[in-house]
Amino acid sequence: MSETAKTKLDDKTVVNTKTISKMFNMTERNVRYLVDDGVIARVAHGRYGLIDTVSRYVTFLKMSYDGIDENKVMESLEY
Repeated sequence: MSETAKTKLDDKTVVNTKTISKMFNMTERNVRYLVDDGVIARVAHGRYGLIDTVSRYVTFLKMSYDGIDENKVMESLEY
């Protein structure tokens, strides 16, 4: 019988660029573009808070889809 390891996810969970790129179905370079554009933020070089990153990216996508002005989208991500 095989045991499956359970990973606790909380607001302190940190992942690398490769993980984010796989989750968002994009290249690692595009993840860095999101950082450069202020959509997501690093907690350290090549490291991202998982919950914060996903939350910020989902907010960005929702607001972009709704046609909200880019400046307002970026302002909403500054928290």
